Amino acid sequence: MKKQQTKSRSRIIPIAIATVALLSLGAAGYLYTHHKSAPEEAPNWLEIKQVRSGDTLILKHGEKLMYRGIQAPAEGEPLFDEARRRNEAFVVDKQVRARFEQDAERDKKDRLLAYAFVDKQLVNAELVREGLAYARITTDTTRYNQEILAPSAAAQKAKRGVWSLPAPAAESEYWADPKYGLFHGAACAQRGKAKPERIQTVRTRLDAFAHGWAPCGECKP
Repeated sequence: MKKQQTKSRSRIIPIAIATVALLSLGAAGYLYTHHKSAPEEAPNWLEIKQVRSGDTLILKHGEKLMYRGIQAPAEGEPLFDEARRRNEAFVVDKQVRARFEQDAERDKKDRLLAYAFVDKQLVNAELVREGLAYARITTDTTRYNQEILAPSAAAQKAKRGVWSLPAPAAESEYWADPKYGLFHGAACAQRGKAKPERIQTVRTRLDAFAHGWAPCGECKP
């Protein structure tokens, strides 16, 4: 009898822990529901309050979600409004599913980092395809690299969106920090903040883009 009670309790404890985890995910601003058709990865349905930019959403409870693997124009930069509106067209009033490199992954600013899907369409990649975002592949970005890099190359070749803008004057060399998926001009002040062992020299902007690195928002190389 005692053995049966012990077994029952051992089943109850994991169930209780799982229930708490699901509730906390729901409180974060998106719904987490399990479907038997996809037991390997239960879908995270986003409840979107606002589209802040081409790569940033505000969720129902005020949390920020950033699209992983891309970098859209920041406010004040060319094509910011176009990217934001296109992102709205993709996700507002739609069933949007988030996928992560790791469960409910966050950056240093406590923002969720995710891939957004509408039906089977990867929104991150579509924004890149239309030239409304750069690929930004970090050392922790692995899950949909090719799905993002291929449309980046196509948009660049077709000179769509950001690729149609005048390029800054070429520098003799650039440097990149793959951990953050960014490349910089030689004199960028960010160099003093980067760990020397991570710094990679880049000959041209095209080489940086081929690696999936986006331009630094400060020095704008």
